[in-house]
Amino acid sequence: MKLLLVEDHLYVAESLQLLLERTMDFSAATDCSQAMEFLKENEQFDIILLDMGLPDSDGQSLLKFLQNHDYFPPVLVITGKENEYEVINNTKTLGAKGFYHKSQSPKILLEAIDELLAGREFWPAIVEVDTNLSDEKLINLAKHFGITPRQLEVLAHLDEGLQNKQIADLMTISEGTVKSHIKALYSSLGARTRSSCVKTARQLGLIR
Repeated sequence: MKLLLVEDHLYVAESLQLLLERTMDFSAATDCSQAMEFLKENEQFDIILLDMGLPDSDGQSLLKFLQNHDYFPPVLVITGKENEYEVINNTKTLGAKGFYHKSQSPKILLEAIDELLAGREFWPAIVEVDTNLSDEKLINLAKHFGITPRQLEVLAHLDEGLQNKQIADLMTISEGTVKSHIKALYSSLGARTRSSCVKTARQLGLIR
């Protein structure tokens, strides 16, 4: 499998390379122009990871280039900005097959790549956030991000500003179990603090 990463931030590019290079033949371009050169040289890629905040383009120019190219491999668009709805609407129209936000955990990225390589699309539920989600829909949304119903309950209490002991008392569990749930939430949401965990969860529609 050959993957082309189009990403100008060295730290992000190196992190992704460490994550993916064991299973893929990995090439990297720092802007759209360099990516186009790779493609013009008739390099065949099975998937392209395209950052939307590049020095020479918003990433859409590469999608437009691919529309007129000999082949159009599946493209997973990536962003770290908060205009994900706009990014999704624009890039989906141009032929992208999936979306990944940098606030999400690496395992979501791997899942997205697997979906695209299997010939499917990957548009996470954050693109369809419903403020009137039923409990069942909310649980299914949480499951999509690897979050259990109990962890979702802990997340709601974090949003309320409760401390571990208060959460433990309310849920009739130990503080150690609360800590384990919070650690799992951090991992699933790519967070390092309670506030960033809650912020990301709210962006993803996991907190009503």
